Amino acid sequence: MARNKKEKKKFSLGSLFYNNRFILPFALVASLVLWLSVNITQNAERERTISDITVNITTENTAVGALGLDVVSGGVGERVNVTVSGSSYVISSLSASDILITASLSEVTAPGTYEVPLSATKNGTNTDYTILNITPPTLEVTFDHIDTAVFPVTASAEGASAAEGLIAESAVVTDTANSEVEIRGPRTEMEKIASVQAVAQVNKTLSATESFDAALRLLDENGEVIDPSPFTLSFTELKITVPISKSKEVPLRATFTHAPAAYESTPIGYTLSIGSISVLGQPEIIDSLEYIDLSPIDFDNISAGSLSFACTPKLPNGVRSLENVDTVTVTINAGAIAERTFDVSNFTAVNLAANLETNFTQTLRNVTLAGPEAIINAINADAVYAEVDMSGRPAGEHTVPVRIKVNGYDTVWQVGTYNVLVTAVERQG
Repeated sequence: MARNKKEKKKFSLGSLFYNNRFILPFALVASLVLWLSVNITQNAERERTISDITVNITTENTAVGALGLDVVSGGVGERVNVTVSGSSYVISSLSASDILITASLSEVTAPGTYEVPLSATKNGTNTDYTILNITPPTLEVTFDHIDTAVFPVTASAEGASAAEGLIAESAVVTDTANSEVEIRGPRTEMEKIASVQAVAQVNKTLSATESFDAALRLLDENGEVIDPSPFTLSFTELKITVPISKSKEVPLRATFTHAPAAYESTPIGYTLSIGSISVLGQPEIIDSLEYIDLSPIDFDNISAGSLSFACTPKLPNGVRSLENVDTVTVTINAGAIAERTFDVSNFTAVNLAANLETNFTQTLRNVTLAGPEAIINAINADAVYAEVDMSGRPAGEHTVPVRIKVNGYDTVWQVGTYNVLVTAVERQG
């Protein structure tokens, strides 16, 4: 063959991509195929289940609410699953917040437990899909009247004991603000509550009063613990105190007012219907008690015909009687008591302002004195005088109580009360 005859060219697939007449139509076809593939995939109908959609059933502004009923269990915080269908592009972007679950309460007419049917509605801006079903389709929901009541709180210190010689008293709520608790809950459950206790686990021996953390416990009429979960309590934790006390037998002592000078340091003789009482209180107070005073007897009320008096023990703060003694009879026992009546015209002003002097124009008639018979019979009328206390009184006319006294005798006293009209004037010169 002739050498100048042209040789055949070899075919190369890769060379096509350098051929403008090939690459342009190829790119257009490839783009169309890719677009069709993506579009078909995104718009293909499919199903999807959206999980954990929260259900919150409310009776507000419903016929059920008008009956005074509310949800007490089920229907609040429950979660359901919803199956939807639609294009992949639409349903792939859905979340639990895009679907709203509601319940039909048309069958709820009285307290009780109902199977409430659920329905789902679209709650988002994207609504181009279909809701197929809800799982579960119903919820068991209990409805009841919701009541509020206030219960007293008692304290219980479990395992508390006192050291030898001391007494562990019943525990008390430390803060009076926690002495009552407000409880809100379903009526049928509220009716089971008989009492409320604040319980602390102490489990040790105490030598002094001490406070402990406690938790509230609801009890029924049999003392059984009630599950607190259906209820809302105004508080659940608090402190209780275990008082540690001591008891002691303490003698009683009569006291007097307006006693004559002789009986101020050495009381007049008397007997008591009860000589001592057992008391309970804080150990440091009990240890310091030597006696317990009775309510005072006014000497003005003691006479030959009135020698017995009903008095009340005056217990110190924090101390109480273990014998529930309310009154003690005090009988004056000072030998023979006699009485005499005098007219008194002698007056002595005491505690009078330095710039004043007094004028008395009145005689006190029928003033009764009492005392030992021998002393009363020996008194001279001239020795009897009325002491007039002018403390804080300015110039002018005043009616003032007086104390009757006898010169040379300090064991006699007046019976009853007496007043005198006195005029206080500016001192001259």
